[in-house]
Amino acid sequence: MFDGVRYSWRLHKLHRERNTLRAEYRAASEAAQAAQKSQLEIDRLFFEERMKLQVVDAKINELLSERLITAADRYLVPRPEFKSEGGAWIKTSVEGRWHLTIEAMAELRSAIRRERKERWENSRTWLAAWTD
Repeated sequence: MFDGVRYSWRLHKLHRERNTLRAEYRAASEAAQAAQKSQLEIDRLFFEERMKLQVVDAKINELLSERLITAADRYLVPRPEFKSEGGAWIKTSVEGRWHLTIEAMAELRSAIRRERKERWENSRTWLAAWTD
């Protein structure tokens, strides 16, 4: 019952963490430029920010994939086949965990929406026949 709320909260926390990281590194980069630090130091800050953002993005993609797989199971929609090469799943370079590609997420989301729509139309037909 509270899965949707829990999911939304976890996703919100990850996005907030991402925004906080970006703000911190933006301020650090501006301070480094104002202090006329070397280009090497400014580049180090940039790459450090990218690495930390990649970790957060991987967590977001993993959470989204988990949510879609759960919904697919609930509506009996087939899951994308797992293939380590060239499939619907990719391995994050940072944590080494697997999640769906953006294209696979979009396809699965569309399939879930179609199934929900079919179920709703079926229920609506039965309801209309029942009330007449």
